[in-house]
Amino acid sequence: MTSRERVLAALNHSEPDRVPIDFGATFATGISARLIPSLRDHFGLEKRPVKIFDPFQMLGEIEPDLINALRSDIIGIWNSSTLLGTHNDTYKPCPLPLGIEALCGEDFITSTNEDGNIYAYPQGDTSAPPCAVMPKGGFYFDAILRQEPFDENDLDARRDFVNDYQSLTDEHLRYVEAVAKDLYECTEYAIASVLTPNSINDFAHLPAPFLKHTPGIRQVEEFLVSHYTHPDYIRDLHEMHVETAIKNMERYHQAVGDRVQVMIMSGADYGTQNGLFMSRDMFMEFVLPYQKRANDWVHANTSWKTFYHSCGAISEIIGDMAEAGADIINPAQYSAKGMELSELKARFGSRVAFWGGAIDTQSALASKRPDEIYDETLKNLSTMHNGSGFIAAPTHNIQCNTPIENVLAYIEALHHFTASNRKGRA
Repeated sequence: MTSRERVLAALNHSEPDRVPIDFGATFATGISARLIPSLRDHFGLEKRPVKIFDPFQMLGEIEPDLINALRSDIIGIWNSSTLLGTHNDTYKPCPLPLGIEALCGEDFITSTNEDGNIYAYPQGDTSAPPCAVMPKGGFYFDAILRQEPFDENDLDARRDFVNDYQSLTDEHLRYVEAVAKDLYECTEYAIASVLTPNSINDFAHLPAPFLKHTPGIRQVEEFLVSHYTHPDYIRDLHEMHVETAIKNMERYHQAVGDRVQVMIMSGADYGTQNGLFMSRDMFMEFVLPYQKRANDWVHANTSWKTFYHSCGAISEIIGDMAEAGADIINPAQYSAKGMELSELKARFGSRVAFWGGAIDTQSALASKRPDEIYDETLKNLSTMHNGSGFIAAPTHNIQCNTPIENVLAYIEALHHFTASNRKGRA
């Protein structure tokens, strides 16, 4: 099978010739830029500066030679702009003290205070208040809450969030059209779009680090409470969101057609370590109807598979999301309550495909011994690959504090399993 055939077989719940691998195709299956030079050295690849295409999470681009060495099957089409509102059209040497040679977008601007905290600015505009901070010794940026004063009696979601949900530009559509055509015709990879048009209640987007001004309700706790206190505000916001999402997907499909196999619909987290952020009833009322409308459009007009990311303990709503048209759940975070892999596979394995769950980045990959990583990965693959409906990836991005020996043990287990589908070391 080609990589594209292999991935589509798995997503259609057929067992392919081997488990498909994703290493870096999405915002939740990437790797810290600081680890990429060590990976390139391990595989004997040319030394190159690492392109940081996602400065918010400090994710590095995995170039084609490394994709091949990793035997990855999937490649992503990334947005030309970042969560910080900066662009990756042209690159410059990265100003951050990363300990590696790295490049970042020209308009990615930072400053450092006397405590060593590093601040980033929306759209690279230092005349605006900083929108994100990387604490001294941190691995990535945290959004800074810049909620502006608002009048409880004058709430208007369409006014407050009008700049959050914008139509795709002609320039961006020309960009993705060219990239999709090149990847589809010149490679055999499965292609995943990182458009995320339908991230309802996405707490990463709520503080809007890509905007200079952030009117409306932006604090997570206050936003969640507003589902009770200002339900019409929340409904109007989500209505505007899904309207824009469908219009953008219509134009996106005109540009890329069915060259794209996977549409990443959402990066919103609905789970904590122990349960949902909101009750299932609230999720069913305020989130799922809008997901379903977007999914219905995709399934009526394209061949795309719909991909929904959510960390945490979300087993209570996986069936609901599948019923509403979610084809893929990312990840199977088996360190969270009620997310045991064998149980997820038994309950939902015929209804959704799971993307991620080969190794847990939270509790295992950074802290266990390489031999433990190897064995745990093989065990998880054996559970999830049977009958397929599974794409092998970690439960989230591989962080820069992960020992490279552990990353290599994970890769070794992937390659051993794909070669033999047998447990234990060769």
